[in-house]
Amino acid sequence: MPAIIAVGTDALFNFFTKIPASIMHFRKGTVRNKSRLALGLASIPGSYLGVTFLVHLRHVYGAGVNDFIKSAVGLLRGV
Repeated sequence: MPAIIAVGTDALFNFFTKIPASIMHFRKGTVRNKSRLALGLASIPGSYLGVTFLVHLRHVYGAGVNDFIKSAVGLLRGV
């Protein structure tokens, strides 16, 4: 399976499971606002740096970057 499909499927699954769960926690009052703010703000530079890194890898390795993504996702999902 191409890495882009695996990552896209994972993102779609997260959209339909984690977002509704987050809404339920927020409604029940079990969300710490300071933590939410810190994580939200930290995700902005993290996302930018991650995408920049992947663009760099694609420039250096071409289509071979898909193998790297597949290995990285497999490693991270196993943790």
